Amino acid sequence: MSARIRSIDTAAEHALSIAPKLDYLKELSGGDQSFIAEILELFITDAPQAVEHAFGHLQQRNFEMLRITVHKLKSSVQVVGGYHLTHLIHEIESNAKENGKQDALFQMLSLLRNGIQHLVNHLCQELKSLSSAGNAA
Repeated sequence: MSARIRSIDTAAEHALSIAPKLDYLKELSGGDQSFIAEILELFITDAPQAVEHAFGHLQQRNFEMLRITVHKLKSSVQVVGGYHLTHLIHEIESNAKENGKQDALFQMLSLLRNGIQHLVNHLCQELKSLSSAGNAA
């Protein structure tokens, strides 16, 4: 494993201990709980699929589609407060743009998959608490 991948791996492991910060989404929504819930539901459904599509593009050696897929994912990750994953996504984009080594890209996508799953787990909890607050009102 290269030093660069080890560094990314260490940062990604640290990212798994970070909960998303929904400040931007709350500001964007103006506090509209149903809007927040809708965005969270979309992310929970779409983000894992995007990562799997990225793996498919890697397998097909379609580096441009891989780069485009993770680039689109980056803005979604930021909206739901997953800022800690943006460095990893940027590294994947850079490597894909350079038609990087498949092994390194596979390792980085695996780290991204774990990070997205961690983010989804947190967001599911947030969605439950939004739902509970909505039912209590």
